[in-house]
Amino acid sequence: MAALGYLYLRGVPFSLPQAMLPSDGQLTKATPQAIVRRGLIFDLNAPAAAAGIMLDSPVNQARQTCPDLGSVPFVEAAYEERMRIFTSALRRETSRFEFDAPNSLFIDFAGSGEPAGVLERLCSACPGFEVVAGLAPSKFTARAAVLAALATETYHRHAMYLPKPQPPKQCLTPPGRPGTSLRVVDLLTGDDGQACRAFLSALPVGYLWAVGEERRERIYRLGLKTCGDLAAMDRRELSRALGRDADHLLDLASGRDRQGVLPSYTPEEVVRRLDFEEPVTGKLTLKRSLGILGEDLGRALTDEGLGCRSLSLTLHWSNGESTTVSRSFNRPRAEPGALGLVALALFDRAITETEVLGIEVTARGIERAAGEQISFLARAVGQPQQQDSLLQTLSFLERRFPGGTVRLGSPPPSRRELMLRLVDPMRQLEYRSQEGVRPV
Repeated sequence: MAALGYLYLRGVPFSLPQAMLPSDGQLTKATPQAIVRRGLIFDLNAPAAAAGIMLDSPVNQARQTCPDLGSVPFVEAAYEERMRIFTSALRRETSRFEFDAPNSLFIDFAGSGEPAGVLERLCSACPGFEVVAGLAPSKFTARAAVLAALATETYHRHAMYLPKPQPPKQCLTPPGRPGTSLRVVDLLTGDDGQACRAFLSALPVGYLWAVGEERRERIYRLGLKTCGDLAAMDRRELSRALGRDADHLLDLASGRDRQGVLPSYTPEEVVRRLDFEEPVTGKLTLKRSLGILGEDLGRALTDEGLGCRSLSLTLHWSNGESTTVSRSFNRPRAEPGALGLVALALFDRAITETEVLGIEVTARGIERAAGEQISFLARAVGQPQQQDSLLQTLSFLERRFPGGTVRLGSPPPSRRELMLRLVDPMRQLEYRSQEGVRPV
């Protein structure tokens, strides 16, 4: 079963002491402070939360609740600065994470170990703010779990969010970081998704976040108060009431979401390492291992649509030392076969007679390797494309690349060549081999 997570980070700009935002006010940890975005409370610190300030509530209402509340406007650059440490720690765990907002993101825990352990390590590396995490088999359910966990602390204007859900909560404090709070809503436990189904059956339709607010209000006016009521509807009857969205709504209400987590940020580097149980001196064994590591690294980059600008090889010797050689590329490279050959070439440059304990291949300068359409004809002439002359360009290319390089295939044979094929046995044999005709 898939293991996806949604993380909401609260109090991010207040995580560092005497943090300053590009605004008129200074944020401190002693007084209630909040971040305002479009007239609503976007984020707040611990004293503001303790005073009863609710997320998404109007600023005027928040000041009525807490007259001493100080507020500063939302600045996305400040969140990026505070989240840089958290993102670096996250990249050491997995490369599959997708930001949903400046302080929230989706994570795919496939291949990254136990999700609870990953969350504890992330919070230990980034103290100072509260993390609310939802673990579920789909993106929709993971975020819905976090929204339900924050229901009592969030301001809602419509009755479709009532009654406020009460999901199972688990409060954890990472070791050595008493100031960091971690709350996990785990819907992956239970036999065959029992916890997830029980949560969705009682979830109000207002928390169908993947659907527009107007559509959710219409569902609520139809008398469908919870996702369980929606999932129990007949598909044809729901299609008559809601149109083409009926199938999508039934899938969401049942916990089925086919969307995966797309990596929003490329990793700084991708590493493949192999440690031998005993020192190795055979070049053949080392080259085979390097070829496998290079191809596996290339497949990892290709699957994500990435490419690397440089490839380095590190050999760890039995005497405790190591040697590193690298090669740079003029464009992002990610072909598995090509990276395997480059790794072998780097090995030939760094080989010595010392025994090898481990090998490590690292791709750096990670970039998007999506294909880019370029105008080769305009660049060949060296003038803007709107002033390009087709005949001049083709003439230049024919002089620069003669023969069949520019033409679509080889040129047609001349009359003299056709006549010689009738009398020359060697030409007849060459012609038949080119055309795929077996000689008689």
